Amino acid sequence: METDMAVTTAPVIDEHPQATVEMSNDNQSEDQSTQATQTDAFSDQPTPKKKKHRKGPIITIILLLVLVAGGYFAGNFYYGKERQVQALKDEATSGNTSKMKTVLVDANKKRLSDENIEDLKRLYLDDGSDVKNINQQISGKQNNGMYSVVKDGKYFYIFDKYKISEKDKTLDISTNIEDPAFYLDWKQIAATRDGSQYKISHLKPGVYDLKIKGSKKSKEQQVKVTTDKKDNIAKLTVAKEKKKHKKKAKKDIETETSPNQVSHDSDEQRHDEAESKPTPTESTDSDDDSDSDSSDSNNSLVGHYSGSPDLELNADGTYTLGGKSGSYKVLQNSDGQVQLQFNQSGGGSIVESYDFDGNELYSEKYSQGWIK
Repeated sequence: METDMAVTTAPVIDEHPQATVEMSNDNQSEDQSTQATQTDAFSDQPTPKKKKHRKGPIITIILLLVLVAGGYFAGNFYYGKERQVQALKDEATSGNTSKMKTVLVDANKKRLSDENIEDLKRLYLDDGSDVKNINQQISGKQNNGMYSVVKDGKYFYIFDKYKISEKDKTLDISTNIEDPAFYLDWKQIAATRDGSQYKISHLKPGVYDLKIKGSKKSKEQQVKVTTDKKDNIAKLTVAKEKKKHKKKAKKDIETETSPNQVSHDSDEQRHDEAESKPTPTESTDSDDDSDSDSSDSNNSLVGHYSGSPDLELNADGTYTLGGKSGSYKVLQNSDGQVQLQFNQSGGGSIVESYDFDGNELYSEKYSQGWIK
Protein backbone atom coordinates (compact mmCIF):
# COMPACT_ATOMS: atom_id res chain seq x y z
CA MET A 1 0.00 0.00 0.00
CA GLU A 2 2.63 2.31 1.07
CA THR A 3 4.54 1.40 -2.02
CA ASP A 4 1.53 2.06 -4.15
CA MET A 5 0.80 5.32 -2.35
CA ALA A 6 4.23 6.65 -2.86
CA VAL A 7 4.58 8.61 -5.93
CA THR A 8 7.90 9.30 -7.21
CA THR A 9 8.29 12.83 -8.38
CA ALA A 10 10.83 13.23 -11.03
CA PRO A 11 12.19 16.58 -12.32
CA VAL A 12 10.68 17.78 -15.52
CA ILE A 13 13.22 18.24 -18.16
CA ASP A 14 12.63 20.86 -20.75
CA GLU A 15 13.03 19.28 -23.95
CA HIS A 16 13.50 22.65 -25.74
CA PRO A 17 15.69 24.75 -23.49
CA GLN A 18 17.06 26.84 -26.34
CA ALA A 19 13.60 27.83 -27.46
CA THR A 20 12.79 29.08 -23.99
CA VAL A 21 15.89 31.18 -23.90
CA GLU A 22 15.11 32.57 -27.28
CA MET A 23 11.61 33.48 -26.22
CA SER A 24 12.99 35.16 -23.16
CA ASN A 25 15.40 37.12 -25.27
CA ASP A 26 12.62 38.09 -27.65
CA ASN A 27 10.54 39.40 -24.74
CA GLN A 28 13.43 41.45 -23.45
CA SER A 29 14.00 42.74 -26.90
CA GLU A 30 10.36 43.77 -27.21
CA ASP A 31 10.46 45.49 -23.81
CA GLN A 32 13.57 47.38 -24.78
CA SER A 33 12.01 48.35 -28.11
CA THR A 34 8.88 49.54 -26.33
CA GLN A 35 10.94 51.57 -23.85
CA ALA A 36 12.95 53.04 -26.69
CA THR A 37 9.78 53.97 -28.53
CA GLN A 38 8.36 55.60 -25.41
CA THR A 39 11.63 57.42 -24.86
CA ASP A 40 11.56 58.68 -28.43
CA ALA A 41 7.95 59.79 -27.99
CA PHE A 42 8.82 61.79 -24.88
CA SER A 43 11.88 63.22 -26.53
CA ASP A 44 9.77 64.57 -29.41
CA GLN A 45 7.64 66.70 -27.05
CA PRO A 46 8.86 70.38 -26.63
CA THR A 47 10.54 71.25 -23.42
CA PRO A 48 8.57 74.06 -21.59
CA LYS A 49 10.53 77.41 -21.47
CA LYS A 50 10.81 79.59 -18.41
CA LYS A 51 8.71 82.79 -18.55
CA LYS A 52 10.75 86.04 -18.86
CA HIS A 53 9.44 89.40 -17.43
CA ARG A 54 9.26 92.10 -20.21
CA LYS A 55 10.69 95.29 -18.57
CA GLY A 56 11.66 97.08 -21.79
CA PRO A 57 8.30 98.77 -22.62
CA ILE A 58 7.77 99.89 -19.03
CA ILE A 59 11.18 101.54 -18.90
CA THR A 60 10.51 103.23 -22.22
CA ILE A 61 7.20 104.63 -21.00
CA ILE A 62 8.79 105.92 -17.82
CA LEU A 63 11.55 107.65 -19.79
CA LEU A 64 8.99 109.25 -22.08
CA LEU A 65 7.00 110.54 -19.11
CA VAL A 66 10.16 112.00 -17.58
CA LEU A 67 11.07 113.68 -20.86
CA VAL A 68 7.56 115.10 -21.30
CA ALA A 69 7.45 116.40 -17.73
CA GLY A 70 10.92 117.89 -18.05
CA GLY A 71 10.05 119.49 -21.38
CA TYR A 72 6.88 120.97 -19.93
CA PHE A 73 8.64 122.52 -16.95
CA ALA A 74 11.45 123.82 -19.15
CA GLY A 75 8.93 125.28 -21.62
CA ASN A 76 6.86 126.73 -18.80
CA PHE A 77 9.96 128.57 -17.60
CA TYR A 78 11.14 129.69 -21.04
CA TYR A 79 7.70 130.79 -22.23
CA GLY A 80 6.59 132.12 -18.83
CA LYS A 81 4.74 135.44 -18.80
CA GLU A 82 7.39 137.36 -16.87
CA ARG A 83 10.13 136.24 -19.23
CA GLN A 84 8.03 137.12 -22.28
CA VAL A 85 7.05 140.53 -20.91
CA GLN A 86 10.70 141.49 -20.39
CA ALA A 87 11.51 140.48 -23.96
CA LEU A 88 8.46 142.37 -25.24
CA LYS A 89 9.55 145.58 -23.50
CA ASP A 90 13.02 145.36 -25.01
CA GLU A 91 11.72 144.79 -28.52
CA ALA A 92 8.90 147.36 -28.36
CA THR A 93 11.32 150.14 -27.43
CA SER A 94 14.30 148.92 -29.48
CA GLY A 95 13.80 151.33 -32.35
CA ASN A 96 14.12 148.38 -34.74
CA THR A 97 11.20 148.33 -37.18
CA SER A 98 11.02 144.54 -37.63
CA LYS A 99 11.23 143.81 -33.89
CA MET A 100 8.66 146.47 -33.00
CA LYS A 101 6.31 145.24 -35.69
CA THR A 102 6.54 141.69 -34.32
CA VAL A 103 5.38 142.54 -30.79
CA LEU A 104 3.03 145.54 -31.22
CA VAL A 105 -0.63 145.03 -32.16
CA ASP A 106 -3.75 147.19 -32.18
CA ALA A 107 -6.92 146.70 -30.14
CA ASN A 108 -8.02 143.98 -32.61
CA LYS A 109 -4.67 142.17 -32.24
CA LYS A 110 -3.59 143.10 -35.75
CA ARG A 111 0.00 144.08 -36.43
CA LEU A 112 0.76 147.79 -36.76
CA SER A 113 1.62 149.12 -40.20
CA ASP A 114 5.11 150.26 -41.18
CA GLU A 115 3.86 153.87 -41.11
CA ASN A 116 2.63 153.45 -37.52
CA ILE A 117 6.01 152.07 -36.47
CA GLU A 118 7.94 154.90 -38.16
CA ASP A 119 5.77 157.56 -36.48
CA LEU A 120 6.39 155.90 -33.09
CA LYS A 121 10.15 155.78 -33.72
CA ARG A 122 10.10 159.52 -34.40
CA LEU A 123 8.41 160.00 -31.04
CA TYR A 124 11.18 158.01 -29.32
CA LEU A 125 13.78 160.30 -30.88
CA ASP A 126 11.82 163.45 -30.02
CA ASP A 127 11.19 162.66 -26.36
CA GLY A 128 12.95 159.85 -24.47
CA SER A 129 10.38 160.01 -21.67
CA ASP A 130 7.92 158.15 -23.89
CA VAL A 131 10.15 155.05 -23.84
CA LYS A 132 10.11 155.07 -20.04
CA ASN A 133 6.37 155.65 -20.10
CA ILE A 134 5.76 152.60 -22.31
CA ASN A 135 7.95 150.37 -20.13
CA GLN A 136 6.03 151.36 -17.02
CA GLN A 137 2.70 150.68 -18.68
CA ILE A 138 3.81 147.27 -19.96
CA SER A 139 5.08 146.37 -16.48
CA GLY A 140 1.69 147.25 -15.04
CA LYS A 141 3.02 150.18 -13.00
CA GLN A 142 0.55 152.53 -14.70
CA ASN A 143 -3.13 151.68 -14.82
CA ASN A 144 -5.39 152.56 -17.74
CA GLY A 145 -2.46 153.40 -19.98
CA MET A 146 -2.08 153.27 -23.74
CA TYR A 147 -0.19 149.96 -23.64
CA SER A 148 -1.08 146.60 -22.10
CA VAL A 149 -0.01 142.94 -22.33
CA VAL A 150 -2.57 140.65 -24.01
CA LYS A 151 -2.68 136.92 -24.92
CA ASP A 152 -2.30 136.20 -28.61
CA GLY A 153 -2.15 132.50 -29.43
CA LYS A 154 -0.06 129.58 -28.13
CA TYR A 155 3.43 128.15 -28.42
CA PHE A 156 3.24 124.46 -29.39
CA TYR A 157 -0.49 124.54 -28.54
CA ILE A 158 0.51 124.59 -24.84
CA PHE A 159 2.13 127.82 -23.65
CA ASP A 160 0.43 131.23 -23.83
CA LYS A 161 1.87 133.72 -26.29
CA TYR A 162 1.75 137.44 -25.40
CA LYS A 163 1.80 140.69 -27.39
CA ILE A 164 1.65 144.40 -26.54
CA SER A 165 -1.66 146.07 -27.42
CA GLU A 166 -1.62 149.76 -28.34
CA LYS A 167 -4.74 151.93 -28.01
CA ASP A 168 -5.86 154.78 -30.27
CA LYS A 169 -5.94 158.47 -29.41
CA THR A 170 -7.66 161.60 -30.72
CA LEU A 171 -5.86 164.76 -31.81
CA ASP A 172 -7.67 168.06 -31.16
CA ILE A 173 -6.88 170.86 -33.60
CA SER A 174 -7.49 174.57 -33.10
CA THR A 175 -7.18 176.73 -36.22
CA ASN A 176 -8.48 179.93 -37.77
CA ILE A 177 -7.95 178.75 -41.34
CA GLU A 178 -11.12 179.02 -43.39
CA ASP A 179 -12.56 175.91 -45.07
CA PRO A 180 -9.73 173.68 -43.82
CA ALA A 181 -8.69 170.37 -45.38
CA PHE A 182 -6.41 168.19 -43.24
CA TYR A 183 -3.36 166.20 -44.34
CA LEU A 184 -1.43 163.84 -42.06
CA ASP A 185 1.96 162.64 -43.31
CA TRP A 186 1.00 164.05 -46.72
CA LYS A 187 -2.20 161.99 -46.93
CA GLN A 188 -5.60 163.64 -46.69
CA ILE A 189 -7.52 162.57 -43.62
CA ALA A 190 -11.03 163.21 -42.35
CA ALA A 191 -11.59 165.49 -39.36
CA THR A 192 -14.80 166.14 -37.48
CA ARG A 193 -15.77 169.54 -36.16
CA ASP A 194 -16.52 169.91 -32.46
CA GLY A 195 -17.46 173.47 -31.63
CA SER A 196 -14.49 175.69 -32.39
CA GLN A 197 -12.11 172.73 -32.75
CA TYR A 198 -11.54 169.84 -35.14
CA LYS A 199 -10.79 166.25 -34.16
CA ILE A 200 -8.81 163.52 -35.92
CA SER A 201 -9.57 160.13 -34.36
CA HIS A 202 -7.97 156.66 -34.37
CA LEU A 203 -4.36 157.84 -34.24
CA LYS A 204 -1.49 155.81 -32.84
CA PRO A 205 1.16 157.50 -30.66
CA GLY A 206 3.85 159.14 -32.76
CA VAL A 207 5.10 162.32 -34.42
CA TYR A 208 3.14 163.40 -37.50
CA ASP A 209 3.46 166.06 -40.19
CA LEU A 210 0.15 167.92 -40.12
CA LYS A 211 -0.90 170.29 -42.90
CA ILE A 212 -4.05 172.38 -42.98
CA LYS A 213 -4.98 173.77 -46.37
CA GLY A 214 -7.65 176.45 -46.54
CA SER A 215 -9.40 178.38 -49.25
CA LYS A 216 -6.92 181.25 -48.92
CA LYS A 217 -4.08 180.14 -46.65
CA SER A 218 -2.43 176.96 -45.41
CA LYS A 219 0.02 175.95 -42.72
CA GLU A 220 2.21 172.94 -41.83
CA GLN A 221 3.39 171.83 -38.42
CA GLN A 222 4.75 168.76 -36.65
CA VAL A 223 2.39 167.45 -33.99
CA LYS A 224 2.83 164.84 -31.26
CA VAL A 225 0.42 162.14 -30.15
CA THR A 226 1.86 161.09 -26.81
CA THR A 227 1.96 157.69 -25.08
CA ASP A 228 -0.03 158.85 -22.05
CA LYS A 229 -3.74 159.49 -21.53
CA LYS A 230 -3.44 163.27 -21.72
CA ASP A 231 -5.28 165.15 -24.46
CA ASN A 232 -3.13 166.25 -27.39
CA ILE A 233 -4.00 169.66 -28.83
CA ALA A 234 -2.42 171.20 -31.92
CA LYS A 235 -2.84 174.90 -32.68
CA LEU A 236 -2.31 176.03 -36.25
CA THR A 237 -3.20 179.67 -36.81
CA VAL A 238 -2.37 182.07 -39.60
CA ALA A 239 -2.26 185.86 -39.75
CA LYS A 240 -5.47 187.44 -40.80
CA GLU A 241 -5.46 189.95 -43.59
CA LYS A 242 -4.82 193.42 -42.31
CA LYS A 243 -7.47 195.96 -42.81
CA LYS A 244 -6.35 198.61 -45.21
CA HIS A 245 -6.72 202.09 -43.74
CA LYS A 246 -7.62 204.54 -46.42
CA LYS A 247 -5.70 207.77 -46.11
CA LYS A 248 -7.61 210.75 -47.22
CA ALA A 249 -5.53 212.99 -49.46
CA LYS A 250 -5.74 216.66 -48.81
CA LYS A 251 -6.65 218.67 -51.87
CA ASP A 252 -5.41 222.15 -52.20
CA ILE A 253 -8.16 224.30 -53.53
CA GLU A 254 -6.91 227.34 -55.30
CA THR A 255 -9.23 230.31 -55.15
CA GLU A 256 -8.81 233.86 -56.17
CA THR A 257 -9.33 236.17 -53.26
CA SER A 258 -8.97 239.89 -52.82
CA PRO A 259 -6.81 241.37 -50.06
CA ASN A 260 -9.97 242.37 -48.21
CA GLN A 261 -11.24 238.82 -48.32
CA VAL A 262 -7.93 237.48 -47.01
CA SER A 263 -7.98 239.95 -44.18
CA HIS A 264 -11.58 239.12 -43.40
CA ASP A 265 -10.90 235.42 -43.43
CA SER A 266 -7.90 235.91 -41.19
CA ASP A 267 -9.96 237.87 -38.68
CA GLU A 268 -12.63 235.16 -38.66
CA GLN A 269 -9.99 232.42 -38.33
CA ARG A 270 -8.39 234.16 -35.35
CA HIS A 271 -11.82 234.56 -33.76
CA ASP A 272 -12.63 230.88 -34.31
CA GLU A 273 -9.26 229.79 -32.91
CA ALA A 274 -9.83 231.95 -29.81
CA GLU A 275 -13.22 230.37 -29.26
CA SER A 276 -11.88 226.88 -29.85
CA LYS A 277 -9.15 227.14 -27.22
CA PRO A 278 -10.20 224.99 -24.29
CA THR A 279 -10.40 226.34 -20.80
CA PRO A 280 -8.31 224.61 -18.11
CA THR A 281 -11.40 222.69 -17.02
CA GLU A 282 -12.15 221.54 -20.56
CA SER A 283 -8.54 220.46 -21.06
CA THR A 284 -8.64 218.30 -17.91
CA ASP A 285 -11.85 216.61 -19.06
CA SER A 286 -10.28 215.83 -22.42
CA ASP A 287 -7.28 214.20 -20.77
CA ASP A 288 -9.54 212.11 -18.55
CA ASP A 289 -11.51 210.92 -21.57
CA SER A 290 -8.29 209.99 -23.35
CA ASP A 291 -7.03 208.04 -20.33
CA SER A 292 -10.38 206.28 -20.02
CA ASP A 293 -10.36 205.24 -23.68
CA SER A 294 -6.77 203.95 -23.36
CA SER A 295 -7.64 202.01 -20.21
CA ASP A 296 -10.66 200.40 -21.86
CA SER A 297 -8.56 199.50 -24.87
CA ASN A 298 -5.87 197.92 -22.71
CA ASN A 299 -8.45 196.03 -20.68
CA SER A 300 -9.59 194.36 -23.89
CA LEU A 301 -6.22 192.59 -23.98
CA VAL A 302 -6.67 191.00 -20.56
CA GLY A 303 -7.48 187.29 -20.65
CA HIS A 304 -6.22 183.78 -21.38
CA TYR A 305 -4.83 183.03 -24.84
CA SER A 306 -4.39 179.49 -26.15
CA GLY A 307 -1.19 178.91 -28.06
CA SER A 308 2.20 177.22 -27.91
CA PRO A 309 2.73 177.94 -25.10
CA ASP A 310 -0.40 179.49 -23.56
CA LEU A 311 -0.32 183.20 -22.67
CA GLU A 312 -2.08 184.83 -19.71
CA LEU A 313 -2.39 188.62 -19.50
CA ASN A 314 -3.71 189.64 -16.10
CA ALA A 315 -5.50 192.87 -15.20
CA ASP A 316 -2.86 193.68 -12.56
CA GLY A 317 -0.18 193.98 -15.24
CA THR A 318 1.38 190.56 -14.74
CA TYR A 319 1.70 187.75 -17.29
CA THR A 320 2.59 184.09 -17.63
CA LEU A 321 3.90 182.56 -20.85
CA GLY A 322 4.47 178.83 -20.48
CA GLY A 323 6.98 178.52 -17.65
CA LYS A 324 7.92 182.21 -17.70
CA SER A 325 6.26 185.04 -15.79
CA GLY A 326 6.68 188.71 -14.97
CA SER A 327 5.01 192.04 -15.69
CA TYR A 328 3.95 193.60 -18.97
CA LYS A 329 3.27 197.09 -20.27
CA VAL A 330 1.08 198.09 -23.21
CA LEU A 331 3.11 200.41 -25.42
CA GLN A 332 0.59 200.55 -28.26
CA ASN A 333 -2.96 199.37 -28.84
CA SER A 334 -4.60 201.05 -31.80
CA ASP A 335 -5.81 200.25 -35.30
CA GLY A 336 -5.37 196.52 -34.72
CA GLN A 337 -1.71 196.91 -33.76
CA VAL A 338 -0.50 195.94 -30.29
CA GLN A 339 2.94 196.40 -28.83
CA LEU A 340 3.75 194.83 -25.47
CA GLN A 341 6.82 195.12 -23.30
CA PHE A 342 7.47 191.96 -21.24
CA ASN A 343 9.62 192.35 -18.11
CA GLN A 344 10.61 188.86 -17.03
CA SER A 345 10.95 188.00 -13.36
CA GLY A 346 14.61 187.80 -12.45
CA GLY A 347 15.67 190.25 -15.15
CA GLY A 348 15.36 190.69 -18.86
CA SER A 349 12.95 192.65 -21.02
CA ILE A 350 11.63 192.29 -24.56
CA VAL A 351 9.17 194.16 -26.76
CA GLU A 352 6.86 192.14 -29.04
CA SER A 353 4.46 193.34 -31.72
CA TYR A 354 1.16 191.67 -32.62
CA ASP A 355 -1.85 192.01 -34.87
CA PHE A 356 -4.98 192.05 -32.72
CA ASP A 357 -8.58 191.72 -33.89
CA GLY A 358 -10.16 191.53 -30.44
CA ASN A 359 -9.90 187.74 -30.35
CA GLU A 360 -6.44 186.77 -31.55
CA LEU A 361 -2.93 188.03 -30.99
CA TYR A 362 -0.83 187.11 -34.01
CA SER A 363 2.94 187.45 -34.22
CA GLU A 364 4.47 187.67 -37.69
CA LYS A 365 7.87 187.26 -36.06
CA TYR A 366 7.00 183.77 -34.79
CA SER A 367 4.33 182.99 -37.44
CA GLN A 368 2.04 182.03 -34.61
CA GLY A 369 -1.23 183.18 -33.12
CA TRP A 370 -2.71 183.10 -29.64
CA ILE A 371 -6.49 182.78 -29.53
CA LYS A 372 -8.36 184.37 -26.65
